[in-house]
Amino acid sequence: MPEKFIKENPLITRAAGFDESTQHFFIKDKDHPYEQEKPFDWIRGYQVGGKSIMWARQTQRWSDYDFEGPLRDGFSVDWPIRYADIAPWYDYVETFAGISGKNEGLSQLPDGQFLPPMDMNVLEEHFKSEVKSKFDGRCVTIGRTANRLHTAVTISSKDTLGVWGFSTAWRTSRANSTVIGRWAREACAPSRVPA
Repeated sequence: MPEKFIKENPLITRAAGFDESTQHFFIKDKDHPYEQEKPFDWIRGYQVGGKSIMWARQTQRWSDYDFEGPLRDGFSVDWPIRYADIAPWYDYVETFAGISGKNEGLSQLPDGQFLPPMDMNVLEEHFKSEVKSKFDGRCVTIGRTANRLHTAVTISSKDTLGVWGFSTAWRTSRANSTVIGRWAREACAPSRVPA
């Protein structure tokens, strides 16, 4: 990354997920300046799919603990909804988008409608066993990620992207916007909205 670009864009260049291969997803700092009274990095993008593309498809449900934070901790305004209000929507999105993950029975990380989880690598398995042996009640689980779209994106008549190839192709292929647009239209169809 050229030093000039970094100096002109101090906010986006320190954002998680920003590098030379993803810079086209980020709005340059000078294009939409804003005043900071307190430290706050407002990272934005114009792409279909919004910032979810920059979050490595991680999709954890919020729990009652998250929704009750302002009330419990005495700051800000209480959320007007609770986990139970949106649990059916989480179910719907996880099923539609193909979220993989593992149900662990944790109140702070609610279970969902998941595709089978990715396998942990050797280091992750070792870390998980060390945490389990040294910290009673702690749980290390695999990330919950959106994976279904990889089956719909075809690069040529014979090659379909796999889970690992998808994120690279997502960044570089203009054809993906059509697939994502179709997916978004399907998701928003009135017949798909849960009761």
